[in-house]
Amino acid sequence: MTGNFNEEKNQSEITFVLTNSGSGPAIVKYVKYHYNDQSYLDIYKVISACCFDTQAYETQLQTLQDDSPDINIFEAFGWIMTSASDNRLLASGSKLNLFGFKKTGFNATQWDKVNDQRFNIKTEICYCSLLEQCYLSDGRGDVKEIQQCE
Repeated sequence: MTGNFNEEKNQSEITFVLTNSGSGPAIVKYVKYHYNDQSYLDIYKVISACCFDTQAYETQLQTLQDDSPDINIFEAFGWIMTSASDNRLLASGSKLNLFGFKKTGFNATQWDKVNDQRFNIKTEICYCSLLEQCYLSDGRGDVKEIQQCE
């Protein structure tokens, strides 16, 4: 799932969330992102491809943090939050936040670009049950059984 508003915090925030809606635990082998006929295993790389240079953005934020240690850059400027997905055990009904990006006055241009492009980023999720039955999902409801995750 992807969203652009956090109702709990009442703020604009782009998220990519993986939810296990099955009846048992899943071992997420990988999440692959597709954008403009390219595949990415790293969400930073797909965001850099579609929207803005994430490395330059984080370097700029780190410089601001070093110059002003009293300021919480996570809150004030909108740090990019990610979670590793490879080989993660995801209990039934639980969620894994793959990406979070809060909108601030500092990052509005970058946030708007990600918001414009987020539906053009497709996912491929490979996961297995504890009984080693494996599946490939597009993250939008299309699931097919496969021999193993490659």
